Amino acid sequence: MKIIALHFCVLVLLGSLPGFSQTQETTHTRIVRMTNQQMDSIYNIRERRAIQKALKKIAAYEINTRKDTLINISIAGGHLREVPEFIQYCTNLKLLRMESNNFDSFPAFMGNLHELIYLNLTDNNLTEIPGFIFQLENLETLNLSSNRITKLPRELNRMEHLKEIGLYNMHNNIRKLKIRKNNTITRVVLRGNDLKKLPRSIKKLKQLKYIDLSNNLFTSIPKNLRKSKKLKTLQISRNSIVLDKYNFSKINHLEKIKMNYCDINYLPSRFFDLVNLTELQLAENNLQLLSGDIGKLKKIEILTLYKNNLTTLPDELFTLENLHTIDLYYNNLTKISPNLGNLKKLKILYLSFNKLYRIPDEIQKLGELEELYLHHNKLSEVPEGIGELNRLRVLHLNNNYLNIFPDKILKLSNLIDLDISSNDIRNFPLELTGLDKLFLVFIQENPTAESDNPAELKKMITYFEKAGVKINY
Repeated sequence: MKIIALHFCVLVLLGSLPGFSQTQETTHTRIVRMTNQQMDSIYNIRERRAIQKALKKIAAYEINTRKDTLINISIAGGHLREVPEFIQYCTNLKLLRMESNNFDSFPAFMGNLHELIYLNLTDNNLTEIPGFIFQLENLETLNLSSNRITKLPRELNRMEHLKEIGLYNMHNNIRKLKIRKNNTITRVVLRGNDLKKLPRSIKKLKQLKYIDLSNNLFTSIPKNLRKSKKLKTLQISRNSIVLDKYNFSKINHLEKIKMNYCDINYLPSRFFDLVNLTELQLAENNLQLLSGDIGKLKKIEILTLYKNNLTTLPDELFTLENLHTIDLYYNNLTKISPNLGNLKKLKILYLSFNKLYRIPDEIQKLGELEELYLHHNKLSEVPEGIGELNRLRVLHLNNNYLNIFPDKILKLSNLIDLDISSNDIRNFPLELTGLDKLFLVFIQENPTAESDNPAELKKMITYFEKAGVKINY
């Protein structure tokens, strides 16, 4: 069974509550000033509501006479001090969320939950790993974040199925972290800990394949990761990273690296020693130029350059024949090379929010393309060859300068999502209804009131509405 861990962030909007003085107002939110008494009152209200919600959940679980049928239980956010007794009867429980409580001890029956594969004990003020955990022989994911734990004991080695451990938002406690040699843990999450250095004992996780160091205080990639030879994925977003002095050949076993929001201005030539990369994420940085050395990353499949300052792309980019996804949203590109047609495996192409005036005809060579995003550019026409993209399912052309509906779209028999809104198109062909897989159609904010054939337009809209197609006009 595959477990997907979801991490939630709660946002409380206080601007609309009575009794608060408004100091500034923006289009998104209000900034307010509160007294300590008012703040305490809000916290008390939230805590009481959380407790009431948790108690209602517990009551509902307790009513169930077949507790052995329960496989997913959440008693999160209840500020509970004792584990509800009904849990001991949930012998087939697989997922248990207990975060944001006040547990300082656990009953013996917790060690009998032998089917449990996911346990979340985030934010419980724990100072050590509770002993019952070592009895959960099928546990795969353990989240101990926002606690005060400073030691990962050797007993974890007995848990042969344990693969992932969460230790984020531990702050100063994580700096004291001592890790015993471990041969089972493959994923570690250490984000949000104000780390400047990685704990030396991380090297004792002999099977480590994934590490998340996001939102810390790193200024470079930690050198001690070089000893983690099985490491495949490094997530180090939201750190101010300097790359020019790092010897990337020492970590060229990496297959995925995510450095979003890292204030990166350029990629030094050494960076491209990461020849085994299949995914590279560099969103929301300050790149103005992409080196031709990008052509060395022959295995790359996913490339994310969202929200940088690129004005051109090197020809070498279009030699990366394994690329299936490119994200170039929010750059300053004015043209795309005809060599785009070389990327025969491309499935998803994001080119929106640039300054493109045209798309090369060679796009018709992208026979595997399924999603094409060209909205918010300066296009006044689309290439003739776009009609040859037989696998295309999503086409977004909204917010451009099109004044005639591109008839070549009518050849896209697999299209399910078409957005051509916010252009200057007056007439839409009735033949659009012949695309029988269409499910989403957006044509609003076009001058359809000036249509040469309003009856045909109305007939098209009526047809789509009766067919269950969501059409915005």
